[in-house]
Formats: sequence, C-alpha cells, structure tokens
Amino acid sequence: MENRKVTFHVHLPTNIEKLGNPIVIGDKEKFGEWKKPVVKLHRPYIIDHPTYWKSDTIIIPKGPIRYAYAIHVPSSLLFLEDIRILYEGDVKSRTLGHQNNIYDIWINGNNSELKKYYIDKNNILDYVFVDYIYKYITINNLKEKILEYQNLLIIHKDLTIKFSNYDFILKESLNDESTKEQQIFLCVLLGYHILRESNSFKLSSNFHSSILIKSFINYQKNFLPEVNHLLFMALLCLIQHNASQSRSEWFIIFTIVKEIDPEYSFLKNLQNIKYDEKYLEKIKPHINTIDFENKIKIIQWLIQLCQDMESLFQVWNILLVRNKQITQYFIYRVQEIILNKDTDILMNQFSKIPKEFQDHISLNFRKRILLLLKNPDRDWKDQNILSLRELFNQDNLKWNDDDIIISLELISKSHNLELLKIFPKILNDRFIKNFFDKKLEIICKNWFKLFLFKLGIKNTCSDESKYVITIFQQLDYIYPLLNQWIDIWNDLLTIAKDKMRVYSESCILGATSSIMEIKEEEVKRLFIEISKERLNETVQRVNDQLMNKIFIICDRKIDSFPETIETLDIPNMLCEDMICYIMFILKTKSTISDPSEQHLSILKSHKFWNIILNATGNVKRLKSNSYVQHIQMSIAELNRLLLEKTIDIKLLNQILEYSDEYLSQHFSMLKTFNMKAMNDIITQDEIVVLRIIINEDYANRLDQLIKFYEEFCSAPKVINVNDYIQDIQQQKFEQRRSLL
Repeated sequence: MENRKVTFHVHLPTNIEKLGNPIVIGDKEKFGEWKKPVVKLHRPYIIDHPTYWKSDTIIIPKGPIRYAYAIHVPSSLLFLEDIRILYEGDVKSRTLGHQNNIYDIWINGNNSELKKYYIDKNNILDYVFVDYIYKYITINNLKEKILEYQNLLIIHKDLTIKFSNYDFILKESLNDESTKEQQIFLCVLLGYHILRESNSFKLSSNFHSSILIKSFINYQKNFLPEVNHLLFMALLCLIQHNASQSRSEWFIIFTIVKEIDPEYSFLKNLQNIKYDEKYLEKIKPHINTIDFENKIKIIQWLIQLCQDMESLFQVWNILLVRNKQITQYFIYRVQEIILNKDTDILMNQFSKIPKEFQDHISLNFRKRILLLLKNPDRDWKDQNILSLRELFNQDNLKWNDDDIIISLELISKSHNLELLKIFPKILNDRFIKNFFDKKLEIICKNWFKLFLFKLGIKNTCSDESKYVITIFQQLDYIYPLLNQWIDIWNDLLTIAKDKMRVYSESCILGATSSIMEIKEEEVKRLFIEISKERLNETVQRVNDQLMNKIFIICDRKIDSFPETIETLDIPNMLCEDMICYIMFILKTKSTISDPSEQHLSILKSHKFWNIILNATGNVKRLKSNSYVQHIQMSIAELNRLLLEKTIDIKLLNQILEYSDEYLSQHFSMLKTFNMKAMNDIITQDEIVVLRIIINEDYANRLDQLIKFYEEFCSAPKVINVNDYIQDIQQQKFEQRRSLL
C-alpha cells in the first residue's frame, strides 16, 4: 500500500498544555489506535502564536483515517493513576483528508476537566495558517499552497479572510526578499479581495504595485488555470495603479497579453492615465510588435486618454500609424475635447494641432465657434473676444462665405456689447479677404441698431460721453468698408443721427476731444455737424452755462462755472474749431449796436472773456477769430477813452459802478494784446483818480445848474421848474452815495 506524508496544524485553547500534552490520536496504528499518544504536538512559535500547535511530519498509509485532538495526561507515580486521554468535543468526528497539511481548530466539549480550556474559533488572535502557507511557498509547491489556502476558505472562512486581507497583502508586497511564487500567491489573495470588495476597488497610493507586476513576467495561463480569473483581476488592478502613477512596469502586460487577455479588454480599466512624450516613447516598442488590429485598439485607447491637443498629437506624431480609420478616431477625439470649450481655449488648442492635420478638423472648430455665437445671451470676456477674432483670421480653418455671413449675423444679434463692438473689425478682416454678401446691408443695419440700443441713453457728461465716442469709433471702423456701398453707409448715418437726438448736449460735447482721434474725415464731419446743430439751438449769450459748455468741449468736466478756474487749455484743433463756432454764434446772435452797450456787456462778462482771451494750447485760429479780435479792440478802445478822458459821462458812471480791482483786472487783459507799452493800460490808481475827478467836477456842475434855475427860471416864468431842481438834487444824492 502506498504511503503519504502528513503534518497536522491546530489552534488549541490557551494554556491547555498545563493540563497535559497535546496529541493527535486516531484509529490507525500510526495514531495509537485511540489508546496511545503516538503523534505529539509542539509549539513552533510559542511567543507570537501561543495557541498554534504542530506535529512532526508523519508517514501514513493511504486510505480513510479517523482522528481527533486530545490531551494526554501522564500517570502520577505519587497517586498511581492510570494514563488518561482527554478528547476534544466530538470524539472520532474528524476524517483525514487527502491534503499533506491538515489545518484544524480544537472542538470545545463538555468534559468537566476541559471546561475552563475554551477556544473561540471565530476570534483567534494569533491565527497562523495563512502566514504558514505563505512562508513555506517554494518554486515547487505553489499550486499546492494555493489549494491549501482555498481549503482554508472552506473550513475556516472568516478567520482566513481576516488574516489574508488587504493589510496582509500590502505588508508582504513591500518585502523585497519575497520570491516570485510568493508574489503570485499575494496576487491570488488580491484577486479574492477584489472579488469580495467589488470591481471598483482601487489600491491605495502607498501600495508598491511594481513588485507584484514583475511576478507576471513569462506568465502562462496553463500554469495556474484554476485561479487565472483571480490573477487577471489582480493584474488589472495592479496595472491600473501602476499606470496612474506614470510608472512603466505595467508594460509587462503587452508581453503576456495573448496568454491572459487576447481581446485587450484590460485597456478599459486604464483610465485617467497621464503621459508625456517620453512615456509614449517607452510604450512605442511594445505597440510595434502587436498585430495591426490590436494596435488600433491601443491607439484608440491612447486617444481617449488625451485631454488636450498637445497630448493627442503626441500620440499622432510618435506612433506614426496612419489610415482612414485612425484619422477618424483622432477627429472624433478632437470634437470631444473642444465640445464645451470657449474661444480662448479653442485658439490655444488649434495652435497645438499639426498643420497637416488642421484640414481634417477645421469643420469641427467652425461648428463649435458658430455654436458659441448662437447664444445671444452668452457672456463674452475680453480674452474670448480677442481669440474669436484670431480664429476668424485662421486660414487653415477654411472659413467659407456662408460661415462668415452666418457669423456676422449671429454677432449682430448678440446682447453682449463688447462682442457687438468687434463686428466692424471682423467685417474688416473678411473684406481684406475679398468677402461680400448681399445680406450684409440688413445685417449691418440690425447690428448698428442693436449696438446703439445696448449702449443705452445717458444724459450726464461725466462718463457717458464714452458712449458717444464708441458710436463714432464704430462708424470710423466701418466706413472704409462701406463707403463704396453708399446705401448701407447712409442707413448707418441716419441711425446714428437719430440716436444722437436722445443724447444730452453735454454727452455729445464731452466727446469732442476724443473725436479728434477718429481717422475718417467723413465721420468727423458727421460729429461736427451734430454738435454745431446742438450749439445753434442752445448758445444765446455769454453766461456761466456757455463757459461750462466750453470746458466740457475741452474735456474739463465741471458742474457749474467755477470762481477759481481762470485758465482754459484747448487740447486739439477740433475743440478749437467748436469754440470758434461758438464765437461765430455769439457774433451772429448779438443785437448790440451801440458802442457803449458793447463796452458794458464785455465788462459784465469779464471772467468769460478773460478765460477765452488767455486760453492756451491750440489757440491759433481762436486768436485770429474776427469776433474775438472785435472783443479785444473793444476793450482796448474803452481803455483809450478812459486814459484820454474822452469817455461819455453816462458810460463812465456806469463803468465806475464796478470796483477799482474788478476794472483793473479787466483792463489787465490788454497785456496779452500787442500793445506798445505797459503804460498804455490804465492802472488801478488811475481809475481811483478818475473816480475822484468825475465826482468833484460833476458835483460842481450840478450846483451851478441849480443856481441858474433858481435865479433865472422862477416858477412864474418856467413851468415845472421845481421838478427840474428836485431831479438835480436827486442826482447829487446818488453821486455822493456812489462816492461813499
């Protein structure tokens, strides 16, 4: 009869050795035939695993054997007791299996002497069977050890799972001295763990997947056919982990893929893998040895991993596999990448595409751009608008006439003011490329109307003049494009004029300084025409409001005529032209013909004329303006009359109603005129003297006149003489009050 070797492993109750010697006893001679303690147990790991007992290896005949664990209590010489054997719970209940290693747990029983020796088979803290199996795996017994582990899962399931869990796998995977067979065993454990957890299980970041992956080198599927499915699950998990860390050990799978996964289904598990050009270069040799059908699968997988154009076309350039099918895969991926992208990213992505491939995907980009434009309420940032214009200028996008007219139409309907602003620029870009469409007239009109509507109506001159400026800037951009299509241009002019009617005069005049930057004279003329039309309506005479208009024209914003402002800087020729036009209006609307009235009017508006006559900046035409020169001459003439004392007495009295300081400041304006000498200008002292002289002389004449009336014009001779005398006396009173 053939024999076989058997070793018993068992967990016994703690401290049971105090009662006697643990043994294995059975119904065969080798086991003492239920009478003799032949097979004794010992503890190989007394400190770490105190409840674990093991027998020596024994040779037994093949065939059925019944056995049990027991405690051999030796005889006591003192009390002359017989040898006693205390059996575990169910005596003779165990049948020896065909395994070479038997893994058991003591069965608790009702024996009174054994009651205090109890073992909880569900909570053995030093459970060692998994450790023992793993420790004694060799190149020759891997299959046997896997079978032993699978048997443990049957007879001691919960404990075996607990002590072969993920922590055990992680700990042992870090052991650099482990053998290849032990690593394969760990992969089997990992497969069981994944099976229990679910297919979505992922290894922790501190797991060293590279060590276990290397154990699959030269793996053959007929080596361990019973656990191939477990090993495949483990390998998928390992390569996913390894690839996610941008390591290259997982490339091993390409060398054994025919053995374990000829359909390349493992690629589905490799998602969110990041790679660069160097990484692709490492993959390339593995792909080159694969048949074309599976090579397409790998390339398709790599394409799906790409999140941007740079990585996508690294695959294109490095793998160098070209056919219609692969090209279409790239096109589909490009479409997916740009699906929700804005124009700034589109521009960036398009620039990363090789020029030889841009033709293939131009349609996808154009469709995406048109889709963005279709939403009139879309928010457009400055960078997005800039990128949109760049995209329209990309010849490799193959823009056709239909695309352009649709784009312009969609832009003309946008509710975003900043997007509406670039309409003329895009139109200009396309005209450069000889584009024109008959629908353009309607599109341009609709654009300009909506653009003006989005600008809104503002009736203050603080910041709102910028809206007026913007309107004329848009006309400036578009004029070179439309001046040959006069109907379209005239329509836009009509729309602009209508819009200007609802803007306040201050908003319009406040734009004057900036309008100088407009390039097209036709557009400038339109602004000048509108501004002058407003000035014709509002300018009547010199006053604070008129001065305020002039300051607004010169881009000096004030709320009312300021007492402290005494200088005016005219920034450019257009502003000067507007001020000259105001002088023209004042001249044409002036009704003063009498010189004395003219002198008094100028004197009353001294501050206004002082600022105008002393203006700086662009003043050449203003200085030569006939009305300004007329004012200068009038001031000089009055100065002469006062110096020569040939002034009308009534006018003089009216002039002297103003203070000496006020009059002195008024005549000091003459210093800016081309007078021969400073002495030609009347001084404040001379005004004081003049005031004294006129008062004394005038008083004497009034006294003489009263005396004449009283002596030669008595009441009987002259009717109403008393009224004349009373009037003269009133004038004397007024004269004395003026002197005071």
